[in-house]
Amino acid sequence: MKISKKQLRKIIKEIAVSDADAVYDDANTAAVEIVENMMNTYGPGPEIVAAVVQALRDAAEMAENDSRLMQ
Repeated sequence: MKISKKQLRKIIKEIAVSDADAVYDDANTAAVEIVENMMNTYGPGPEIVAAVVQALRDAAEMAENDSRLMQ
């Protein structure tokens, strides 16, 4: 069975999307675990929730903007 270049590109694109989905799922699971650990350690107070949310936002911003992470 022969595969055309167009079919091969489509297959590669589908695999890349699957990889991105897997990375998202793993990162989301890790982030939820961080939130749960912080709530268990410091309690569920509004200031604690705000601090955890801000820390996750800062980490996301660093990941988007830090050129060292793109290497």
